Amino acid sequence: MKSILASILFLLLSVTQSHALLIDLIYEFDGNSNDGLTSFGTVNVEESSGDLNFEINANIANLGGNVNVDIHEFYFNLTFAATDLEVSNFYPTALNPPISSLEIPPTIAGSAGASFDVGINFGNGTPFYSQLSFTLSAFESLSIANLLESSSTNNTPSVLMAVHFQNADVFGAGSETVGGAAPVPEPATMLLFGTGLVGLVGSRIRRNKK
Repeated sequence: MKSILASILFLLLSVTQSHALLIDLIYEFDGNSNDGLTSFGTVNVEESSGDLNFEINANIANLGGNVNVDIHEFYFNLTFAATDLEVSNFYPTALNPPISSLEIPPTIAGSAGASFDVGINFGNGTPFYSQLSFTLSAFESLSIANLLESSSTNNTPSVLMAVHFQNADVFGAGSETVGGAAPVPEPATMLLFGTGLVGLVGSRIRRNKK
């Protein structure tokens, strides 16, 4: 039982002090999102010594199956006004030196009704990238908490991040901007849940000792 208690405590700490975030890109900004049932790609973010490491993946099959689907632009928000952002450590390494450019604020491709704080342009095709990764740095230490500002759009629920894909063949359009939102558990709620589990285990231990 002690091992169960230790496992619960470890899980509780992992949830309340998350250092990673996964965004499923399911809301196409023109309003053709299939009710959020289709994943067009993902954005994974991990904290690393005050920086944020991003990995963006296109779901080629759900974007029409074109092997030349291209991650063109990436949009997100920050909880502070950043003027000193830097993008580095690109993979594929063909992006080094970076051909990308920061846009603060960006013009959102494919959706005039959306707005974000920051955009990153990865070039306009050739070569085409269905997967890429990079590191975001700033004078301030960055954390996952700095990314939890959402944006409203005309046709979709609020989203945390979005990607503009080119050479997509979905909903009769040759390019799509797709956003996603991830549920963020409230620390107080998770603490209450975890405390309840610990209490149940403790009660079980006491009964077994009798």
